Amino acid sequence: MKQLKALNDRIIRRVNVNLEEFGFDTEDFVNNSLEYDKMVKFYAFYGITSQHPILFHFRNSNIAGSYFLGQCYVGRSAIYKSDIRGDELKRKGDTIRYRKDVLLVEDERITIRDSLLYKTLVHSNSHNLESPEEFSIHNTISAHYVNIHGSDLQGCFLGPFATVDMMNLHSCIIGEFSYVQTGELFHRKVDPGTVWIRNQNFEFKYKFKKDILDNYVGINSYHQPRGIIYDFV
Repeated sequence: MKQLKALNDRIIRRVNVNLEEFGFDTEDFVNNSLEYDKMVKFYAFYGITSQHPILFHFRNSNIAGSYFLGQCYVGRSAIYKSDIRGDELKRKGDTIRYRKDVLLVEDERITIRDSLLYKTLVHSNSHNLESPEEFSIHNTISAHYVNIHGSDLQGCFLGPFATVDMMNLHSCIIGEFSYVQTGELFHRKVDPGTVWIRNQNFEFKYKFKKDILDNYVGINSYHQPRGIIYDFV
């Protein structure tokens, strides 16, 4: 238990450093979400198929109740009841279309370091042209029922029911029940209930009214989810 608590304290400090400009502290969420006795009770699962190369390496981590598929590396992280789905990872010899095709020189893998994923879905593949062989999540905390779809993350906090889609985020806070697909974001705080889609030809942004959103999804004083949708799931 002491080692697990020390691991989570380390993750909190690393994420807080990245979000210091917002005055945001992740400690309340972590301390009020995790039940350490359950984190040493549940098994993890690794799926093996004839279609996916096998690589599963984790160290100094807790992966209780989580499911993994595809090539995955987990280091100094806590992944609780999450689905790390690597069925869409790119393979050696695949190309990414940009101005010129970018050729992968090795199979892509999911790399999670110094992060806490709580009941989170991670899937698809990296859309970062700078690191096409690695789908990376570093120094990040994700809350209940977050969807990380092909998005590399560095130093972020994702609120309950948030979705980040095919993009790269650095030192960002994504509010609960938000959907963001904007290519890249640096040092931004996205309000709860925001739908934001942006590319070179189009931009759409909508924000749910707070009094309406609060009935369905919100967070209490301990940064725990509440509302009709949370009660349903």
